[in-house]
Amino acid sequence: MNVIDILLRLGLGAGIGFFIGLTGIGGGVLVLPALTIFLGLPASVAIGTASVYAFLTKSIATYQHFKLKTIDLSISISFLMGAIPGALISSVWINKYLSEMSDNADAIAGFQHILKYCIASVVLLSGIILIVNKIKGKSDKEGSSSSPLGTKLDKHPSLRRIVAISMGLIVGVLIGATSIGGGV
Repeated sequence: MNVIDILLRLGLGAGIGFFIGLTGIGGGVLVLPALTIFLGLPASVAIGTASVYAFLTKSIATYQHFKLKTIDLSISISFLMGAIPGALISSVWINKYLSEMSDNADAIAGFQHILKYCIASVVLLSGIILIVNKIKGKSDKEGSSSSPLGTKLDKHPSLRRIVAISMGLIVGVLIGATSIGGGV
């Protein structure tokens, strides 16, 4: 590895780490393109690498938010009740699939290609959702519900928990399969 490669990796890591700490978004959305496009890693290796990177950088951000008391522990626990099994299911499935076709280079290349399309689709969908929310003028102020559903869920804690677990499961599957989903 030459000096330019080292500086590129350090610069990408520092820039992405800054945005993850600032917004909570970036583990998959920023790291995956950096790893696949700029550093040339296969999609499955980029997903695993991005997962480790996101875990470590978000652990630091989580600690800081915990100190600031900006974490709703009840929602976090409910969300994790769905997200952990979802991430486990999808990541185990990918590992199983890749290990079953370890002798077939064409099948692995095809699977890596499909993973890249999945990643691009999740990034695109996330961007569309963010833009639609911004256009609709959704509030980001503390203590305000940004949707009628949010208001209804505030009145029904058990329904709120079920929705949080269900959404956690969906996001967990996306995170396990693509490393995208946590912040987005």
